[in-house]
Amino acid sequence: MRQILSFFAIVVALSFILPSSSFAGLPTFDAFRQMDSERRTSGQLHTTKSLNLMRVDPALILRVAEQHRNDPQIQWGAAELIGDWAQRRPQFETALAVSGTNADIALRFSCVAAQVGEMDIAQTLLRHCQKTAPSNAVPWLVTSWISSKQGAPLDAIQPPVYATQFNDAMIQATIARIRALEAAGYSPYAARRLGILSANMTFPPMLRELAKKRLPDPIARLLLTTAQAMQHEKLFIMELVGQTVEKSLLQARSGAETNTEITARLEHLAARRESIKRVATDVGRIVDAATEQEMVQYFDDVLTFGEEEAMNRLARAVQNRTATK
Repeated sequence: MRQILSFFAIVVALSFILPSSSFAGLPTFDAFRQMDSERRTSGQLHTTKSLNLMRVDPALILRVAEQHRNDPQIQWGAAELIGDWAQRRPQFETALAVSGTNADIALRFSCVAAQVGEMDIAQTLLRHCQKTAPSNAVPWLVTSWISSKQGAPLDAIQPPVYATQFNDAMIQATIARIRALEAAGYSPYAARRLGILSANMTFPPMLRELAKKRLPDPIARLLLTTAQAMQHEKLFIMELVGQTVEKSLLQARSGAETNTEITARLEHLAARRESIKRVATDVGRIVDAATEQEMVQYFDDVLTFGEEEAMNRLARAVQNRTATK
């Protein structure tokens, strides 16, 4: 899985156009492309140059947030881009206030708060999410993760039977990050590249951790349902996490090796994973030939249609352009 995710990190880090940023000091398309070439040559996923290009100045982001006090997306994007909890918490609180306690922002805030040990904040926000988006399984599973961390019994958590949908708000948060970066002066390409690659995978680590525990039946069923729902998400990385969790749950069942239905499902997951590898490898070749504008469209298509469809569209665009030369 690490090999696939590393490739995803490289591919998802590739592209978008319009004129390069005119703001001095901000990364351009050409700078990213040169960095990618050097990184491939060296065989290193991260270099000093790549880390510098991917670094976002929190002071710049906070200034932009101050300039757009009434824009909930920019406020949310700023909260997502800041790493320091002391600055991040008040920024999330501002985003919540300006948005009217938007459930997606509340969910992302709750996950970040839980990860830094602010369980009271997280639980208050999760109760809000459970009321405003009762069909979303994520708030119930994050609540279960918190209870397991605190050593509390999970039997007391009773998710409704209709909590079968998956939404960890990562796509919405990515769009907000892009809005904030563009407001800060980043070019459309740089904003999309940084906005996608700076994604904080808040919920998947909790999901994987829960999958390793002995869970009461209602939580175990919810976990499996969520893992399967994740495999229909727009990003390959989410599909792969869902596959990993489902595989772990199926293999843990007694006598799984003799259950033909489970065996068939595990074979399907393995085949799909190989398919994702092939698609990712193919798009890696196409990206090198894509223009900045084509890469911008690719990123937008990822967020609109999903990664696989975006890759197909990018391939057609590059092929059509090169065929007319």
